[in-house]
Amino acid sequence: KLKRWLELSRTPNFRGGPTDYYALTGRGLFEVREYDEALITLKEGLYYAESSEKKEQLFQDLGTVHYYKGYKLQPDGLAKYVIQDVRNSIESYERALLFGEDPYLYGNLGWGYYLLGDYVLSVENSLKALAMNPKLNYARMNLGIAYIKKGDYKSAYDSYESLLKYTPEFDEYEGGMRDIMELQQEFPGVYPFSNFVLAKLYKHQGRNMEAKLFLNKFLMQNSTLPYWEQKAHTLLREMESE
Repeated sequence: KLKRWLELSRTPNFRGGPTDYYALTGRGLFEVREYDEALITLKEGLYYAESSEKKEQLFQDLGTVHYYKGYKLQPDGLAKYVIQDVRNSIESYERALLFGEDPYLYGNLGWGYYLLGDYVLSVENSLKALAMNPKLNYARMNLGIAYIKKGDYKSAYDSYESLLKYTPEFDEYEGGMRDIMELQQEFPGVYPFSNFVLAKLYKHQGRNMEAKLFLNKFLMQNSTLPYWEQKAHTLLREMESE
């Protein structure tokens, strides 16, 4: 996700005036991971923001900084989060929406609410993001994992399967797959359907060996999901014949 958030933060809409100084300085501090200084600088910039557009961008950048302040990458490559920083991020994004809509705002809110365990709002915001920009693949994968947590496996499957229409980059797949692995790490054995989803995503990437591994893990879990078990067997047969 870092790449996506950095790309967003590098598209300033400011054209002169003191807001420019605070916005660009805040982003520079963010990129060198001086998060507390970046937050102070962006908040000071709000004092000078003379248009709704500038306020929206400053609050959006504040949301990004708060999020990454609480983003903790573990030695195994998976992430953990400081929930208070996630709450602060959501608050900033919600305030940004008071001044203008942006699909990335809704997409990031979808993920933030997922981390807070509010899957209804997570789904709602992810759907808004995709309505505005159907090519936001990270929002599509956020939607899928929220559906998994809600136990709505058909909607989760449809969300991930629809990725094929929008040809995600390799790293976009990897981000969504890490999110599922973090779910499995936090709740071992609780969401067996997540192994089916991982198998589908590996198959999307053409990595059939890994796909077979996760399909077999799914089938070995006694998931009491007969429809999906049948689909898993069908996928295994398809890959054997390829």
